[in-house]
Amino acid sequence: MNGGKRPEMDPVGDRPPGWLRWRCRRGAKELDLLLNAYLEKRYPYAGGEERSAFERLTVWSDPDIMGVLLGNGPPPDAATSSLVEILRSLCRN
Repeated sequence: MNGGKRPEMDPVGDRPPGWLRWRCRRGAKELDLLLNAYLEKRYPYAGGEERSAFERLTVWSDPDIMGVLLGNGPPPDAATSSLVEILRSLCRN
């Protein structure tokens, strides 16, 4: 039916859904670049828990995301903590 594609992906290739792409557009250019880099490079290959953590993160405010990325506060759970480490690694590359 869906050609073996995951149902949460766009039908054209393995792209993240448009609504998630829209949520990655941020007021802070740095976050805009980082979240979109994750979306393109990692999201299509991420497991369900990592995807859920990313989707939850995209509803946070820019200052809250920056705070966790910069270590100003702990992530709320283990999945988000793991995601934060992945996002930090994208910054180093």
